[in-house]
Amino acid sequence: MRLMQTVRRTLRDAFALTPTPNPLRRTWDFGVSVAISTAMCFAVGQQTGASLAALTILFIYFLDFGGPPRHRAPTIFIGLLLVIGCGILGHLAAPFNAAQVGGVFVLSLLTGWTVNSGPRVLQIFRFGTVAFLVTTALPEIGLPDIAFIVLGAAVSFLVSSATDSQSGFSRRFQVGNLRRETHKLFRSPRRHRRFALTFGTVAALGLVLGQELGLSHPYWITVTTIFTMQPEAHIAFTRLFQRVTGTLVAVPVTLLLLSVAHQPLAMAACLVIAAFLFPVAFARNYLLASTVIVIFIIIAIGLGYASHTVALHLLWARMDETLAGAILAAVGILITYADRIRPHSLPP
Repeated sequence: MRLMQTVRRTLRDAFALTPTPNPLRRTWDFGVSVAISTAMCFAVGQQTGASLAALTILFIYFLDFGGPPRHRAPTIFIGLLLVIGCGILGHLAAPFNAAQVGGVFVLSLLTGWTVNSGPRVLQIFRFGTVAFLVTTALPEIGLPDIAFIVLGAAVSFLVSSATDSQSGFSRRFQVGNLRRETHKLFRSPRRHRRFALTFGTVAALGLVLGQELGLSHPYWITVTTIFTMQPEAHIAFTRLFQRVTGTLVAVPVTLLLLSVAHQPLAMAACLVIAAFLFPVAFARNYLLASTVIVIFIIIAIGLGYASHTVALHLLWARMDETLAGAILAAVGILITYADRIRPHSLPP
């Protein structure tokens, strides 16, 4: 009986829609930024650049999400510095499997530790870990690639500043809240340290498992664990169900889109549409957000390779590795007895 009640509660929360007063402004920021950067890259015949710029804008969107306008500039600035630093470390660790696993463990341990601080610090460490993971798998990054990454960041800041008079670097940095959140890191209870240790262990184990099995993108297992493990059992299992279900729903939708969008221009159009839909989905329900983000990332990477065949291969890899990451995250939550930990309000 208790198990059935837990299942019903999980399903109810997984499909519940969060009321949002005005999601359109966030849609405007993200969607228009992706549209402008994509158009600029296509204008100079660089569709690979469109992919890098779009993914950069996605990173900034997540670093920017959830804070009052007066704190956006310092959070994004400090977050970008950390993400860039983690990306450089990942690039240096790429030739050495042991260095990759060790780096993922340390960064994931810090990410789990920030559960007691606040959403800004937590989000910054999450995406620092993602940047480390992604750069370990990337080929050499040249100056043109860096230029398109800078283009995406510049367009994102300009569009955000144009739609919000209180954002951007024109305002004086106000880092009070970020500083208070950082200070909380040094007052972490023992139960959060236990959660952080399991968090780092599961994330590193996911990367090792993917490497040993010879998976094409083993870091997606780790990414799934760091975005689904939560310090409370019900929230964690709800998030796991939402991410897995969203990925499974995204598979046929992406297949349908790629069946008609063979040319780079058609893929770019699908990318922009997904960019406009994602912020609304993200604000309403994580299951919907998981669906749209899979479509966005797969099409963006496929556009970078100028091949819908590559995108199809990535889609199946994403599904397999998301399922593996979800299983590892579930085991990690059970091991830590996370239902004894008071639930926290964490960003997705």
